[in-house]
Amino acid sequence: MFGYWSVPLTSSDTDGSTNVAPYTPGAWQYLLRGLNWAKKHSIHVIIDIHGAPGSQNGYDNSGQRTSNPVWALNPANVSRTVDTLRYIAENIGGMIDVIELLNEPTGFRGDEWAQAVRQFWLDGHDTVRKAAGTGIKVMIGDAFLGVQVC
Repeated sequence: MFGYWSVPLTSSDTDGSTNVAPYTPGAWQYLLRGLNWAKKHSIHVIIDIHGAPGSQNGYDNSGQRTSNPVWALNPANVSRTVDTLRYIAENIGGMIDVIELLNEPTGFRGDEWAQAVRQFWLDGHDTVRKAAGTGIKVMIGDAFLGVQVC
């Protein structure tokens, strides 16, 4: 599990660092090292995005504890999360077995959030499939809404 800030997306990012304050840079190279170890020892890998820009749930496991998460309310946040999935699928898709699109987004914050999460699941799934084909399994959660509404 890791946050969007660990994935080098922008022109100021490198394989060894990202430019997303206040987070510590350099996680990507350690992820690659871990994936190589997993491959060497035949260990299956699940990757999940645990932190999205603006916080997908306001909980500390999203990278920022806040009573007012704004991930779903800002299209740029959602777009950055989809871009993160694309980068992962394109660059390490052959090294992972499963990708969870986003850990515990809160669909219960109202209709706008629930709709944003539903659309993100569709866009995220499509993005992973286009970037890496069907070799990666895609995992989603129920956004705290129950599976019948997702």
